[in-house]
Amino acid sequence: MRLFCISTVPQVGNRIWNKKRVAIYAVVFCLLLSYISEVYFGVADITGAYFAGLILFNVTETKSYIASKINITSYMFFTPIFFASIGIKTVIMGMSQELILFTLALLIVAILSKIVGCGLGAKICGFSNMDSLAIGVGMISRGEVALIVAQKGEQAGLISSTLFPAIVLVVIVTTLITPILLKTVVYMKEQKKVDAIAAR
Repeated sequence: MRLFCISTVPQVGNRIWNKKRVAIYAVVFCLLLSYISEVYFGVADITGAYFAGLILFNVTETKSYIASKINITSYMFFTPIFFASIGIKTVIMGMSQELILFTLALLIVAILSKIVGCGLGAKICGFSNMDSLAIGVGMISRGEVALIVAQKGEQAGLISSTLFPAIVLVVIVTTLITPILLKTVVYMKEQKKVDAIAAR
């Protein structure tokens, strides 16, 4: 089916690329694959959306036009609705002391696992210590995918609703501290270079 779509969609797209409705067709196609992937194949709807993006990327003459139109709709409509729906389900005021401690522990694990895991992988691939640290720090941030996975886990009964605020807070904090930490690491790297040059 995927091979059929990849070979067929570009031909169809090249015929209608100059029509304004092509962006609407792309959104409908994305939503349709999301629905099919979850209802008929039992996987997350974002998987279907991902494959829709892969297929639409092969529409060589329309991908730039589709991206420019959908980006506006995404930032003005889909993204606010998604984050608003997550925020509505998050009750922070009622967090117990145990849940706060769990959130802090989860935050520490989230930070260290990225720094150690990604940094070690970068080191094995031949990067320097500072570059490996920068790669690890740059990977700390958790984004909307983590929220989607948490939401799906809650809906499937795999994650308790009481733990959901902890996950949301970890996503928010890691997203906020990543650029700060990354800027610090880059500054340390540049300062180390300056010191090495001055020592010569």
